[in-house]
Amino acid sequence: MKRLITTLLLIVVVSVSFASEVDRLVEKLVEKGILTEGEAYKILAEAEEEARAQEALARKDTDKISGWIKNTKFKGDIRLRYEHAERDNQDGSYIADRDRTRVRFRWGFDTKVNDRLETGMRIATGDSSDPTSANQTFTNAFDDKSIWLDRAYLKYNFASIKTLSFTGGKIANPFLSTNLVWSGDLNPEGIILQKTFPVKSNTGEFFITGGYFSVKERSSDITDPYMLGTQVGYNGKIGNKKFK
Repeated sequence: MKRLITTLLLIVVVSVSFASEVDRLVEKLVEKGILTEGEAYKILAEAEEEARAQEALARKDTDKISGWIKNTKFKGDIRLRYEHAERDNQDGSYIADRDRTRVRFRWGFDTKVNDRLETGMRIATGDSSDPTSANQTFTNAFDDKSIWLDRAYLKYNFASIKTLSFTGGKIANPFLSTNLVWSGDLNPEGIILQKTFPVKSNTGEFFITGGYFSVKERSSDITDPYMLGTQVGYNGKIGNKKFK
Protein backbone atom coordinates (compact mmCIF):
# COMPACT_ATOMS: atom_id res chain seq x y z
CA MET A 1 0.00 0.00 0.00
CA LYS A 2 2.87 2.40 0.78
CA ARG A 3 4.20 1.89 -2.74
CA LEU A 4 0.77 2.67 -4.19
CA ILE A 5 0.49 5.87 -2.15
CA THR A 6 3.99 6.96 -3.16
CA THR A 7 3.26 6.32 -6.84
CA LEU A 8 0.03 8.32 -6.77
CA LEU A 9 1.60 11.26 -4.96
CA LEU A 10 4.42 11.23 -7.53
CA ILE A 11 1.85 11.59 -10.32
CA VAL A 12 0.31 14.57 -8.51
CA VAL A 13 3.72 16.27 -8.23
CA VAL A 14 4.46 15.63 -11.91
CA SER A 15 1.02 17.01 -12.81
CA VAL A 16 1.91 20.31 -11.13
CA SER A 17 5.11 20.53 -13.18
CA PHE A 18 3.12 19.70 -16.30
CA ALA A 19 0.73 22.56 -15.52
CA SER A 20 3.60 25.07 -15.53
CA GLU A 21 4.63 23.85 -19.00
CA VAL A 22 1.03 24.30 -20.16
CA ASP A 23 1.16 27.91 -18.91
CA ARG A 24 4.29 28.50 -20.97
CA LEU A 25 2.89 27.06 -24.19
CA VAL A 26 -0.42 28.91 -23.85
CA GLU A 27 1.51 32.16 -23.37
CA LYS A 28 3.47 31.49 -26.57
CA LEU A 29 0.28 30.68 -28.50
CA VAL A 30 -1.30 33.96 -27.35
CA GLU A 31 1.84 35.86 -28.41
CA LYS A 32 1.65 34.22 -31.87
CA GLY A 33 -2.05 35.06 -32.18
CA ILE A 34 -3.14 31.41 -32.33
CA LEU A 35 -5.23 31.72 -29.15
CA THR A 36 -7.15 34.70 -27.77
CA GLU A 37 -6.65 35.77 -24.18
CA GLY A 38 -10.17 34.51 -23.38
CA GLU A 39 -9.46 31.06 -24.80
CA ALA A 40 -6.13 30.93 -22.95
CA TYR A 41 -7.80 31.81 -19.63
CA LYS A 42 -10.39 29.06 -20.13
CA ILE A 43 -7.74 26.43 -20.87
CA LEU A 44 -5.55 27.40 -17.90
CA ALA A 45 -8.51 27.53 -15.52
CA GLU A 46 -9.56 24.01 -16.46
CA ALA A 47 -6.00 22.69 -16.11
CA GLU A 48 -5.74 24.19 -12.62
CA GLU A 49 -9.11 22.75 -11.61
CA GLU A 50 -8.09 19.29 -12.81
CA ALA A 51 -4.81 19.46 -10.84
CA ARG A 52 -6.73 20.29 -7.65
CA ALA A 53 -9.17 17.45 -8.28
CA GLN A 54 -6.35 14.94 -8.73
CA GLU A 55 -4.68 16.06 -5.52
CA ALA A 56 -7.96 15.74 -3.59
CA LEU A 57 -8.52 12.27 -5.01
CA ALA A 58 -5.04 11.16 -3.92
CA ARG A 59 -5.68 12.28 -0.36
CA LYS A 60 -9.21 10.86 -0.15
CA ASP A 61 -8.97 7.33 -1.45
CA THR A 62 -5.69 5.64 -2.38
CA ASP A 63 -7.47 2.32 -2.98
CA LYS A 64 -8.82 3.68 -6.28
CA ILE A 65 -5.31 3.51 -7.69
CA SER A 66 -5.99 -0.08 -8.70
CA GLY A 67 -8.34 1.17 -11.42
CA TRP A 68 -5.65 2.86 -13.50
CA ILE A 69 -3.14 0.11 -12.81
CA LYS A 70 -5.50 -2.18 -14.73
CA ASN A 71 -5.31 0.29 -17.63
CA THR A 72 -1.51 0.11 -17.77
CA LYS A 73 0.03 -1.45 -20.87
CA PHE A 74 3.67 -2.54 -20.77
CA LYS A 75 5.60 -2.63 -24.03
CA GLY A 76 9.12 -3.59 -24.95
CA ASP A 77 11.34 -5.01 -27.66
CA ILE A 78 14.89 -6.18 -28.30
CA ARG A 79 16.72 -6.29 -31.62
CA LEU A 80 20.05 -7.81 -32.67
CA ARG A 81 21.62 -6.57 -35.89
CA TYR A 82 24.75 -7.31 -37.89
CA GLU A 83 26.05 -4.45 -40.06
CA HIS A 84 28.47 -4.53 -42.98
CA ALA A 85 29.54 -1.18 -44.46
CA GLU A 86 31.60 -0.74 -47.60
CA ARG A 87 33.45 2.56 -47.42
CA ASP A 88 35.50 4.85 -49.66
CA ASN A 89 37.30 8.16 -49.11
CA GLN A 90 35.86 11.29 -50.70
CA ASP A 91 38.68 11.15 -53.26
CA GLY A 92 37.64 7.61 -54.21
CA SER A 93 40.49 5.81 -52.44
CA TYR A 94 39.72 2.67 -50.45
CA ILE A 95 39.02 2.45 -46.71
CA ALA A 96 38.67 -0.86 -44.93
CA ASP A 97 35.09 -2.07 -44.74
CA ARG A 98 33.41 -2.07 -41.35
CA ASP A 99 31.66 -5.00 -39.66
CA ARG A 100 29.88 -4.78 -36.33
CA THR A 101 27.09 -6.36 -34.27
CA ARG A 102 24.60 -4.14 -32.46
CA VAL A 103 21.77 -4.49 -29.95
CA ARG A 104 18.77 -2.31 -29.17
CA PHE A 105 16.54 -2.72 -26.10
CA ARG A 106 13.44 -0.68 -25.22
CA TRP A 107 10.90 -1.10 -22.42
CA GLY A 108 8.16 1.08 -20.97
CA PHE A 109 4.49 1.56 -20.25
CA ASP A 110 1.48 3.73 -21.03
CA THR A 111 -1.43 4.14 -18.61
CA LYS A 112 -4.78 5.92 -18.50
CA VAL A 113 -5.06 7.44 -15.03
CA ASN A 114 -8.63 8.65 -15.63
CA ASP A 115 -10.85 9.88 -18.45
CA ARG A 116 -8.69 12.97 -18.99
CA LEU A 117 -5.15 12.12 -17.87
CA GLU A 118 -2.69 9.71 -19.53
CA THR A 119 0.98 9.14 -18.78
CA GLY A 120 3.83 6.88 -19.79
CA MET A 121 7.57 6.35 -19.96
CA ARG A 122 10.17 4.27 -21.78
CA ILE A 123 13.82 3.43 -21.21
CA ALA A 124 16.20 2.36 -23.97
CA THR A 125 19.81 1.61 -24.79
CA GLY A 126 21.75 4.11 -26.84
CA ASP A 127 24.16 7.01 -26.58
CA SER A 128 23.23 10.33 -24.94
CA SER A 129 25.15 12.17 -27.69
CA ASP A 130 23.10 10.54 -30.48
CA PRO A 131 19.33 11.11 -30.05
CA THR A 132 18.53 9.41 -33.37
CA SER A 133 19.61 5.87 -32.44
CA ALA A 134 19.10 3.43 -29.57
CA ASN A 135 21.68 0.95 -30.90
CA GLN A 136 24.66 -0.18 -28.83
CA THR A 137 27.72 -1.74 -30.51
CA PHE A 138 29.34 -4.94 -29.20
CA THR A 139 32.80 -3.63 -28.22
CA ASN A 140 35.21 -2.64 -25.43
CA ALA A 141 35.82 -6.11 -23.98
CA PHE A 142 32.22 -6.88 -22.97
CA ASP A 143 31.54 -3.58 -21.18
CA ASP A 144 28.05 -2.88 -19.80
CA LYS A 145 25.64 -0.96 -22.03
CA SER A 146 24.00 2.28 -20.94
CA ILE A 147 20.26 2.70 -20.35
CA TRP A 148 18.67 6.13 -20.87
CA LEU A 149 15.30 7.78 -20.35
CA ASP A 150 13.88 7.56 -23.87
CA ARG A 151 10.36 8.90 -23.23
CA ALA A 152 8.39 10.35 -20.31
CA TYR A 153 5.14 12.22 -20.88
CA LEU A 154 1.80 13.41 -19.53
CA LYS A 155 -1.26 13.90 -21.75
CA TYR A 156 -4.32 15.86 -20.66
CA ASN A 157 -7.63 15.70 -22.55
CA PHE A 158 -9.90 18.68 -21.84
CA ALA A 159 -13.44 18.00 -20.67
CA SER A 160 -14.93 21.22 -22.06
CA ILE A 161 -13.29 20.72 -25.47
CA LYS A 162 -13.17 16.94 -25.97
CA THR A 163 -11.19 17.17 -29.19
CA LEU A 164 -8.40 19.26 -27.58
CA SER A 165 -5.42 17.81 -25.69
CA PHE A 166 -2.05 18.84 -24.28
CA THR A 167 0.96 16.53 -24.13
CA GLY A 168 4.23 17.41 -22.42
CA GLY A 169 7.56 15.79 -21.63
CA LYS A 170 10.00 13.77 -23.71
CA ILE A 171 7.56 12.50 -26.30
CA ALA A 172 7.28 10.57 -29.54
CA ASN A 173 7.50 12.77 -32.62
CA PRO A 174 4.01 14.33 -32.86
CA PHE A 175 4.35 15.37 -36.50
CA LEU A 176 3.41 13.10 -39.38
CA SER A 177 6.60 12.56 -41.40
CA THR A 178 8.96 10.00 -42.91
CA ASN A 179 12.47 8.92 -41.87
CA LEU A 180 13.78 11.23 -44.59
CA VAL A 181 12.59 14.18 -42.46
CA TRP A 182 12.74 12.93 -38.85
CA SER A 183 14.43 9.83 -37.47
CA GLY A 184 11.96 7.35 -36.03
CA ASP A 185 14.16 7.09 -32.90
CA LEU A 186 14.11 10.85 -32.19
CA ASN A 187 11.96 11.85 -29.19
CA PRO A 188 11.65 15.66 -28.92
CA GLU A 189 11.32 17.45 -25.57
CA GLY A 190 8.60 20.02 -24.99
CA ILE A 191 4.85 20.39 -25.05
CA ILE A 192 2.25 20.08 -27.82
CA LEU A 193 -1.35 21.15 -28.38
CA GLN A 194 -3.51 18.89 -30.56
CA LYS A 195 -7.02 19.60 -31.89
CA THR A 196 -9.13 17.33 -34.10
CA PHE A 197 -12.14 18.18 -36.27
CA PRO A 198 -14.20 15.04 -36.98
CA VAL A 199 -15.90 14.77 -40.37
CA LYS A 200 -19.70 14.44 -40.07
CA SER A 201 -19.78 11.33 -42.24
CA ASN A 202 -17.43 9.59 -39.74
CA THR A 203 -14.95 8.84 -42.51
CA GLY A 204 -12.08 10.58 -40.75
CA GLU A 205 -10.95 13.80 -39.14
CA PHE A 206 -8.89 16.89 -39.81
CA PHE A 207 -6.24 17.71 -37.22
CA ILE A 208 -3.88 20.50 -36.22
CA THR A 209 -0.79 20.04 -34.06
CA GLY A 210 1.23 22.87 -32.53
CA GLY A 211 4.36 22.40 -30.46
CA TYR A 212 6.97 24.23 -28.39
CA PHE A 213 10.27 22.38 -27.95
CA SER A 214 13.33 23.23 -25.86
CA VAL A 215 16.49 22.82 -27.92
CA LYS A 216 19.15 23.99 -25.45
CA GLU A 217 18.99 25.27 -21.86
CA ARG A 218 21.75 27.71 -20.96
CA SER A 219 22.22 28.54 -17.30
CA SER A 220 23.98 31.82 -18.11
CA ASP A 221 21.66 33.05 -20.89
CA ILE A 222 17.92 33.78 -20.84
CA THR A 223 17.64 33.58 -24.65
CA ASP A 224 17.59 29.79 -24.84
CA PRO A 225 17.07 28.39 -28.35
CA TYR A 226 13.71 26.72 -28.94
CA MET A 227 11.63 25.41 -31.82
CA LEU A 228 7.98 26.04 -32.71
CA GLY A 229 6.18 23.70 -35.09
CA THR A 230 2.69 23.46 -36.60
CA GLN A 231 1.12 20.82 -38.81
CA VAL A 232 -2.35 20.53 -40.35
CA GLY A 233 -3.61 17.31 -41.89
CA TYR A 234 -6.36 14.77 -42.52
CA ASN A 235 -6.59 11.20 -41.25
CA GLY A 236 -9.33 8.91 -42.51
CA LYS A 237 -10.63 7.57 -45.79
CA ILE A 238 -11.07 8.84 -49.31
CA GLY A 239 -13.52 6.47 -50.90
CA ASN A 240 -12.57 3.01 -49.63
CA LYS A 241 -8.88 3.82 -49.23
CA LYS A 242 -7.17 4.87 -46.00
CA PHE A 243 -5.54 8.26 -46.34
CA LYS A 244 -3.34 10.42 -44.10
